[in-house]
Amino acid sequence: MAHGLKWTAVFLLIATYATNTEETRVKNVDTEVDDVELSRAKRSGSSSSTMMSGGSTFTRVESSTITQTLETAVLVGTSALNKDIEQNRQFVEAGVDSGNPMVYSHQLDMFAAPSSVSGAINKCAFYELLLVQEIQRITHCDVDQLLYSSSWQTALKTLLAKHCPPTSVPKCDPTARFRTIDGSCNNLKYPQRGMAFRAQKRYRRPAYQDHIGKPRQKSVLLHNLPSPRVVSNCVFNAGPNPALSADITSMHMSFGQFLDHDLIFTPVIKGEGGAGINCCASIELADRPECFPIFVPQSDPNITESCMNMVRSSAAVDDNLRGYRNQLNEVTSFVDASNVYGSTTKKMKELRDSVKKQGLLKVDQYNRLPEGKTQCFKDKPTDYCQDAVTGDKRVNVVPNLGAVHLLWVREHNRVVKILASHNPTWDDDRLFYEGRKIIIAMMQHVVYNEYLPVILNSDYMKAFKLELRESGFSYLYKERADATVANVFGVAAFRFGHSQITNIQAQYSPSHKPTKTVVIESTFHRPHLNVEMKGKGYEAVLRWLVNAKATKSDRKFEDGIRNKLFPDAKGRTMDLPAINVNRGRDHGIPAYNVWRDWCGLPKAKTFRTDVSGGLLHHSKESAAALRSVYSHPDDIDLYAGAMSEIPIPKGIVGPTFACIIGFQFQQLKIGDRFWYENNLGRLGLNSVQLAEIRKVSLAKIVCNNIEVSEMQPKAFRTVCSGNARVKCSSLPDADLSYWKTG
Repeated sequence: MAHGLKWTAVFLLIATYATNTEETRVKNVDTEVDDVELSRAKRSGSSSSTMMSGGSTFTRVESSTITQTLETAVLVGTSALNKDIEQNRQFVEAGVDSGNPMVYSHQLDMFAAPSSVSGAINKCAFYELLLVQEIQRITHCDVDQLLYSSSWQTALKTLLAKHCPPTSVPKCDPTARFRTIDGSCNNLKYPQRGMAFRAQKRYRRPAYQDHIGKPRQKSVLLHNLPSPRVVSNCVFNAGPNPALSADITSMHMSFGQFLDHDLIFTPVIKGEGGAGINCCASIELADRPECFPIFVPQSDPNITESCMNMVRSSAAVDDNLRGYRNQLNEVTSFVDASNVYGSTTKKMKELRDSVKKQGLLKVDQYNRLPEGKTQCFKDKPTDYCQDAVTGDKRVNVVPNLGAVHLLWVREHNRVVKILASHNPTWDDDRLFYEGRKIIIAMMQHVVYNEYLPVILNSDYMKAFKLELRESGFSYLYKERADATVANVFGVAAFRFGHSQITNIQAQYSPSHKPTKTVVIESTFHRPHLNVEMKGKGYEAVLRWLVNAKATKSDRKFEDGIRNKLFPDAKGRTMDLPAINVNRGRDHGIPAYNVWRDWCGLPKAKTFRTDVSGGLLHHSKESAAALRSVYSHPDDIDLYAGAMSEIPIPKGIVGPTFACIIGFQFQQLKIGDRFWYENNLGRLGLNSVQLAEIRKVSLAKIVCNNIEVSEMQPKAFRTVCSGNARVKCSSLPDADLSYWKTG
């Protein structure tokens, strides 16, 4: 009885925090100043003795010659940049860095290679950071405070513009009926918000060791932080019998991965000529500015290599110079099916069927994703790589992802063919863009109506205004809201889904029976399961996804991704949760306690779970695991701390990730002018069309595009008495005749 009362109290506490979180976070929607700027302004206006000392330095620098300081910084910064370029060229010539993306050390970035645009932006950002470092050395001034001065901002921007031309502000047509492909002009007042090739948003100032760009490596007690691999072994080790979810299908995991690729793509840095960078050839290479490898202890029971190669994420240039490193997002931030259509006009044109000219996306003769140009591993002579034929270059990383990509490509083509039958006068462009608008509306509906309610309970959905209307239009759009995807969301919170990955990939028959099962490590960058059987492989994988249970969302990760990620012929492998921890440090993500505070949740001052100031949302076992690797609660990496929390009631993440995920999807909804429920007049859906979109379900989309006669209505939930399979014909579908114009 006491045990039950204890947990009831915890759940009530979580519900209270959910309400407080909503009150705190929603207030920020009505201000144009983000948390980073607010914290900067507060610091500059502080009257403490420390800030008074900093203020006198600030005044002295302002009265000195800005030009002279910048000229000196340029000499040093340019020299450092040229040295790095020459060094990288020598590494390629010496064979340290390789242009072959298939080698072991580059498998991690096979699906994270930057475009030429990203490469140029990264060099500009690197140059900017070199200047900032030198300015700080010369002035002995807090650069964060210094750059708050408009005179320094203007001077440094003018200087950088000579080397890195600033992006032009898009010219917007407020009467345009369709979204732009790059996300620009969604917000007419702030046309660059949410568009591709922009810096990710920060909710809190980053935690870099040097306050500029060096990853956090020291404890608050001044000794070294634990290696991410050690964190993985102690916190994320599932052991021999990882638990499966009670009622969530692997489709939820796979769709989440697919959705993530719609929202964010952070490329890694490449060497000269696009070569993959090797950070592990010698201990000295780990100090390259592009490198941040993971060191593996000699006592590791599964990984024999002492160094796990990891290259830093590409840096981004921010319009408002922050004085610290930020990361780039190559894709649009909105839920706009950029993973289907691309985020550039060039990519979109590559994906469209330019032969038939009927508004279609390219597929091959077997209705498969056609062959692409980038690399993958081919198990059979008939296998091929699919990368270049979807809106996202990561399609080959694992078969389940490629299968979901094809599902939505087929759905686009199905919708467009029906539109053409109702509107014979529509040309190629009209069919394509009307079809794209419908697919985006369908995807938004599935995300908020089916996917998110599995992660967040009804209290969180309501608190963050994520619930959908049952009828009529929505009027929640706010011009001041910023839908730009946040760094903390992409690099930490939305990676919770990695814990849902099972140790296998499989195929099922049309009657929902398993026909083939393989270990996941044999499928990385190998599309064989999809492309075999002349397209039937994709369908078999999709049937597996809607039938099999996902792994339980918790801190315990399957062996196939924790010890056997991207294996090569010599047995060298990587570790996904260790990579996630390391990537968080690379991005300067503040520690767990900072985000607890941001969410209005109590910070931990002790590793105990049964006292005020402890790890209140952790089990004793999880708290002990964290205590075994971290010296102080303030050291805990966000990913480790939040992934090990007890899930919220009727949800699958703890309160910290629930807060971050809920707020991000709130911004994606209320900050999207083209949100499908919005009343946009002739620019959007009419009331009848909106009612038809509300009939859409992922189950019906599956039914409409693969060989299957029965499906459970809720595709993200397993078959049970309350979610029994029904005939596909009985599932509601959108009537596209309401898009007929004549």
